Amino acid sequence: PYTTPHCGSDRLYLLLSGVMMLLSLYLFFRALSRDVTTPAVLMRNTDVVFGYCLQAIWFRESVDVLNIIGLIMISGGVSAVFLHKLLKNVHVSFRTMKYRQLEEECIETTQRQISTA
Repeated sequence: PYTTPHCGSDRLYLLLSGVMMLLSLYLFFRALSRDVTTPAVLMRNTDVVFGYCLQAIWFRESVDVLNIIGLIMISGGVSAVFLHKLLKNVHVSFRTMKYRQLEEECIETTQRQISTA
């Protein structure tokens, strides 16, 4: 079970980390409501990677195979969503470009028909 630290400074750091996490989540969701979500979600999910690095380096905890598999699954899922959104946007922009070309051709043929009449 979890117990609060006995030292006063550790309690302060624990409280400050909770406040900072709350602030970061608030700012994250405010950013999602204002801008394109794909880059923001990708940056947010890098927290998992940094968490594993901190676990291994700072806290000197062992990282087992299940942790690595979970990290790969999370990173792979986020990357798949990003690639899906990217390819979908490329397809939509290509379709829009093709529509504009057809529209310009239609306008040109209409202008030619009017000028010949």
